[in-house]
Amino acid sequence: MMHTDLLVYKKSQELVQMIYLFLDTLPRKEFDLISQMKKSAISIPSNIAEGAGRNSREQLLYFLNISLASLCELEAQYQICINTGLSKKEPKLNDIMDHVKRLLIRTINSLKKKSNKPTNRFTDSLIHLFTDSLLNCLTDFVCIRKNFYLCNPIVRWCNWQHV
Repeated sequence: MMHTDLLVYKKSQELVQMIYLFLDTLPRKEFDLISQMKKSAISIPSNIAEGAGRNSREQLLYFLNISLASLCELEAQYQICINTGLSKKEPKLNDIMDHVKRLLIRTINSLKKKSNKPTNRFTDSLIHLFTDSLLNCLTDFVCIRKNFYLCNPIVRWCNWQHV
């Protein structure tokens, strides 16, 4: 699935647009806060896109959690603007931040439920490595034994005698 198909991605893009409009109302002397809020807002859809592009449920979960953390950071910065009197509350902005947060949490929980077992990439890699190595050893053993049996008439005769 492409990130552009995800509702949470589409809504987070809308949030970025609304944040930019909100930031235009802030005094220019607050350039540090404005810059930080832009970074936090941009980080939300960017991490959703990156996670979706990784083609791994675990990676998508990881980046969705980063997006959620960026949204929480953005909410804190927005609250600072309200508490310090830099701006008034914007109900539409509050609503879309809440909506994106609910979508992120719902998506994260849904992906967690789809995972039947806790995964550990290190352990999984070791299991695959061990399994591949074991299969290679068994294959080599069978090939060596088969070649030895076919090439050695004494062994064939001994095996025939024991039957």
